[in-house]
Amino acid sequence: MRRTLLGCLLALLLCPGMGWSTQLGSDACGGTGGLGANWTVVTGFELPQQTGGICQPNTLNVYAHALYTAVTWPNDQYASVKVVAANTSASRIVIVALRGSTAARTNYECVVAGPLGTAATLTIYRYNAGTPTVLAGGTAVYTVNSGDIMHCEIQGSTIILKINGGPVLGPVVDGSPIVSGSAGIGVYSADGAITDAKGDDWLGGDFAGGGGGTSGHHLLLGVGQ
Repeated sequence: MRRTLLGCLLALLLCPGMGWSTQLGSDACGGTGGLGANWTVVTGFELPQQTGGICQPNTLNVYAHALYTAVTWPNDQYASVKVVAANTSASRIVIVALRGSTAARTNYECVVAGPLGTAATLTIYRYNAGTPTVLAGGTAVYTVNSGDIMHCEIQGSTIILKINGGPVLGPVVDGSPIVSGSAGIGVYSADGAITDAKGDDWLGGDFAGGGGGTSGHHLLLGVGQ
């Protein structure tokens, strides 16, 4: 086992294109009020609010949706969020966004809808100026628990959603891809309480040498996030 691992490490060092990924941004939702200066709200929505170390909506029935604009994003990118709550119904959701525009809701979204547990719903959407297209999921239920990490990545026109590092939806190839934009986060609760949709510990990055996305500067040894 040790010899195999050493061989993998040497291969990556000698051939760096095999799988480095680089974290470009993160936010622990640990401040107060709306997400800070690194973030830009998507037009027509609100900033996710930082309360008690998590991010949640600001207003019932209004999307809190923002993009991390402190860096210039490459076209191939990943982002993830810790799902804290998506309570009771499909109207309470947590979102990871990729290739997003701040001018309109044009982006890819990996979405978990409540209730959490064995009846969660996962969906990959493409939104074009607010019009959604389901690329994968949307009907079957999955097990997603509070504290699980939802990870979304896109390379070229291929997108995949993972939970705790394991592929769940995709890879799916989008025939009409959005080609560029920024990664971000969203939370939404249509009824009940704003605390019914919570996310935490968002991060995002690129694929400096290809391979699957991970958190931070990591070697990718054939495993997920």
